[in-house]
Amino acid sequence: MTQSSHDIENTSNAPSPAASQRLFRGGVFALVAAIVYFTWTSGGDISLSDLLGFGILALACLPALLWAKNQRTWFPAFEISMLTCIAFYAVPLFGRHGELADYPSAVTAQAAFLVLLYLGAANFGFSLVRSRASPRPWATASLLPETSL
Repeated sequence: MTQSSHDIENTSNAPSPAASQRLFRGGVFALVAAIVYFTWTSGGDISLSDLLGFGILALACLPALLWAKNQRTWFPAFEISMLTCIAFYAVPLFGRHGELADYPSAVTAQAAFLVLLYLGAANFGFSLVRSRASPRPWATASLLPETSL
């Protein structure tokens, strides 16, 4: 039995294009509002950790925004897991969390850069494998002759 190239998509429950666009626009608005809010609360003094936090925020939101924009029907497990990175990695950078004060700013910046690298690689990897390709015939061929059963 071969898999079709669109197994990940459930076309029987196609979302409303208008609802998907509202979700996408709402997400973009929330992203921009968060950036404006964190810029405002910093008093306009944007540090390197703030810039790295903005990058984490954008890369963490990207899969969910694309999911909404492209009217995807699969359960957004990857997209939701990327959104959780906002609370764990971006918000502490913006709030200049007290626990981060124990570390030099170079260490915090390096850690934030590595999170950015991770998010970029995760987004890139997911974009490569999000739809299943048809397996090659040699990969699905039976190892035993059909008469052996």
